[in-house]
Amino acid sequence: MDMSKDAYLIAQKIYSGQITFNNDVDQNTVTSDTVYILNRNGEKVDGITFKTKNDQVEVYAPEKGYTSGEAYTLHITDNVQSVKGVSLKEAKMKKFTIK
Repeated sequence: MDMSKDAYLIAQKIYSGQITFNNDVDQNTVTSDTVYILNRNGEKVDGITFKTKNDQVEVYAPEKGYTSGEAYTLHITDNVQSVKGVSLKEAKMKKFTIK
């Protein structure tokens, strides 16, 4: 399974990102261990939530939002699978900065 596009990221304090894959995603494989965000110190950001529908995963900011001017990295591990049980070919990551 491949991501058909880079993650779509809106660099705002209360940001949500949409990840589009080339196959429908098994929502049971989308967890805080397989899709997560790290701050610039490499610490996992708590409070991230997800909504999975068909080939898309929406990643929602924590309730308090992000820190303005801060850099973050979205990580998607190769443990995310399609509904047919096919894993991502490799882990992906996307850097973003909050305005």
